Amino acid sequence: MIGLLENLMEEFGGKLDELNLGFTEFLTSYWGPRMHDVLAELHAAELTEEEMRAAESIGVTWHDESPSLEELEEELEEESEEELEEESEEELEEEELEEEELEEEEEEEEEQEIISRDQMEYWVRELNKIVERNGIPPIS
Repeated sequence: MIGLLENLMEEFGGKLDELNLGFTEFLTSYWGPRMHDVLAELHAAELTEEEMRAAESIGVTWHDESPSLEELEEELEEESEEELEEESEEELEEEELEEEELEEEEEEEEEQEIISRDQMEYWVRELNKIVERNGIPPIS
């Protein structure tokens, strides 16, 4: 098989130079018909068991092993359903995180408010002490 490919490469290279055609014209006028003949010969040829195993060892498959259209559609449908489920789960997780963050922010604001109020009361008391010590009338 590899020998055939090597021979074809040599043949095509020589013919491309010999015919002096543009590449596109060479493909349509020589390469296409020649490859058609080569493929017809290959399809008609019966390979020995050894040749079949050698071809299989380099990845050749003899039967169409691709999935049917139905199988592909089912797989695509399953993947779509899984993606939708994952997206829904992600959205729920994001909403929960947002709610948690909002709750945390509210708690922090409440704590800040308490701290601020306590600090304010503390400083008012401290200022009143200073004012009393210095004989200044308290601020109402």
